[in-house]
Amino acid sequence: MRAAIVVGLSIALGACGGAAMDDVVTLQPDHATVQDMSVVSDLTAPPTSPDLTFAASCGGPADCNGDPCCAQFVKGSVTTVACTSSKSACMPMLNLATQTGMTRICTADADCTSGVTPPNDYSTCCTASGGGQSSKICFSKTLPAFSMGAVTCP
Repeated sequence: MRAAIVVGLSIALGACGGAAMDDVVTLQPDHATVQDMSVVSDLTAPPTSPDLTFAASCGGPADCNGDPCCAQFVKGSVTTVACTSSKSACMPMLNLATQTGMTRICTADADCTSGVTPPNDYSTCCTASGGGQSSKICFSKTLPAFSMGAVTCP
């Protein structure tokens, strides 16, 4: 990267009007410096399927007096599944790149939209599979292709 910047600088200086070509100082790359050869984050291996093995205190709104049953994800693993205390709690939103966020455990699409203001795209009750388990979660029906087969929607 450093060599590309130096060569670009040399060419740009040579093209400036009013300066003679012999006035241009060509900078040479510093070969004594070790270049950063680490793998950039977008070239790392794709995330694995989510780990859906967890102890759940609920399996849907029916277990929570009609309020959402909320699943919290961190780096692809479910960290908690618990009842919330209001219909507007646990707004479904998952970041597929980091596999972090929250969503609702559902039995029907209505479980995904009840109390969600403003409405979001996580309005479909889909099946998530991973770690030998499966569960119904609120998810966007436009995103299963990016879940590497971990989520399927009707």
